[in-house]
Amino acid sequence: MTRRKNLKPETRIIEEGYQHKLAMNSAKPPLYLTSTFVFDSSEQGARFFDVTHGHGSPEDGGLIYSRIGNPNLSIFESRVRVFDGGEAAAAFSSGMSAISTMLMTLFDPDSYLAYAEPLYGGTEEFLAAIAPKLGIRSLPIRAGDHAAKALVELAEREGPPWMVFLETPANPSIEMTDIGDVAEAAHSMEEKGRRPLVAVDNTFLGPIFQQPLKHAADLVVYSCTKFIGGHSDFVGGALIGSEEHIKRVKGYRSKIGTTMDPFSAWLGCRSLETLDVRMRRSNETAKRIAAELDKHPSVLSVNYPELFPEGSTQRAIYEKQCTGSGALISFDLASKKAAFAFLDALEVFTLAVSLGGNESLAEHPAAHTHSGIPAEIRAKIGVGEGLARLSIGLEHPDDLLADIFQALEKI
Repeated sequence: MTRRKNLKPETRIIEEGYQHKLAMNSAKPPLYLTSTFVFDSSEQGARFFDVTHGHGSPEDGGLIYSRIGNPNLSIFESRVRVFDGGEAAAAFSSGMSAISTMLMTLFDPDSYLAYAEPLYGGTEEFLAAIAPKLGIRSLPIRAGDHAAKALVELAEREGPPWMVFLETPANPSIEMTDIGDVAEAAHSMEEKGRRPLVAVDNTFLGPIFQQPLKHAADLVVYSCTKFIGGHSDFVGGALIGSEEHIKRVKGYRSKIGTTMDPFSAWLGCRSLETLDVRMRRSNETAKRIAAELDKHPSVLSVNYPELFPEGSTQRAIYEKQCTGSGALISFDLASKKAAFAFLDALEVFTLAVSLGGNESLAEHPAAHTHSGIPAEIRAKIGVGEGLARLSIGLEHPDDLLADIFQALEKI
């Protein structure tokens, strides 16, 4: 069967990277639960290892060992890059292993990492506690309206960074950072033939509602555990970018063993097929819930892109680089006591961390996902004691709203 060319991403995501005839005409990719692969000859094995070590033509390569490569991994990597439009992708055992492997591979010991805070709590903790032991120095700039200006001011004091790392919208404040403005500022800092890379954690809105590579970012990172996985049943990560950068990162990945396992890659392919419809459905429900929360007397403020005021810089950034608001909502209930009372009274929402699953989740960032960050930094980045965060799933919107209203009455 011949395949049409120039297919849309929604079509390619179902068939990319897989040939039925290579798997006994199975309609879906089989699960390859093997650790090692057989060579036809010693000479062939030698060629495969040469390619793995960076010698010879990639066309001469082949499968050796599942820590290096696996058919399920290859299929998932060919598909996960489709919506973002990246040249290549690397898949990892978790979102944090994607971030840490990227940083360890690409860092310049003579420079520093500039990052926009707030970031996901695990990323903040890695930069604070582990990265310095690896020789990775990192300096923060404030996410949001003035991030590009803050980056320029930092570079004037410290010199150009080797990478700028963003998470937009920020977690859990939902503050937007202009990817294009930051990339323009970073790429203008070329020094000695090298310009800073721009990497974006796109877990919250990507890849359906935001594609950073289209706004001049160099790399996009995901926790595939979240929306890409969508079922809260596997943990994984992905990095998307140029062939050059991904090849380097894959080489490091195989040495430190942060590769995604075959079963997770198989689950990831299953999930990618419904990613577009899941994210769009959750987005529509979240828009309705955010609007109702914004009117409730017990709620001091709501953080959700659809509610950014017309004419504001945040609204302008959102409209420039996003096509939807996503499924994450955070809102202020004034105190930790009130937030805990609300969260503990929920009946349809599940009290658990993570996000992006088909079930709706609720958590308290200051006491849960961001509890490892010092209180003074949490206050500075907008993670207050009264803040609650919701991840909207696929339940009926009426049931979710009724659950929120009854829980608010318990405050």
